[in-house]
Amino acid sequence: MINDDTPELKEACKKTLEVRGDDGTGWSLGWKINMWAMLKDGERALKLINRQLKYAKPEDNKDIAHQGGTYPNLFDAHPPFQIDGNFAFTAGIANMLVQSSMQSIEILPALPKSWSKGKVAGLVAKGGIEVSIAWSNNSAKIVELLATKSDCSRKIIIGNKINNVHLCRGVPITLEV
Repeated sequence: MINDDTPELKEACKKTLEVRGDDGTGWSLGWKINMWAMLKDGERALKLINRQLKYAKPEDNKDIAHQGGTYPNLFDAHPPFQIDGNFAFTAGIANMLVQSSMQSIEILPALPKSWSKGKVAGLVAKGGIEVSIAWSNNSAKIVELLATKSDCSRKIIIGNKINNVHLCRGVPITLEV
């Protein structure tokens, strides 16, 4: 697994992404958003999100030099259309806000500075744990967790704090940070 415990692999991934560059459309751009989020570089992920959200004129979709973006109906502009780009784009945003394994859930791991205040509800971490977050000043303030499949224990990582929690299926818990 590539994470903070494998810094050499993490650096190799970063270098590969840098060499590959930010160009792309559709699933390729969405995949890069996810990879930068997983590397916890919210600013780089946001740069690609803004590229993806660039307005694309539907009548230009046959132009060989078309550079992707988003059509007025919010479909991904990988001519003529590529649903994978939409799915990868939204997954990338979710990865900026929550990253999880069967042992831990990290809250706001790749939050860009410009998203200083916000809230999200209903993201699902591995193991069927619903996660809702409210944040301000680029820090989580309230984290709500709900195990939907079974009782479980997780390490909840919020900034530099680690909370070990036991979740009972169907019983929400709230962490006030």
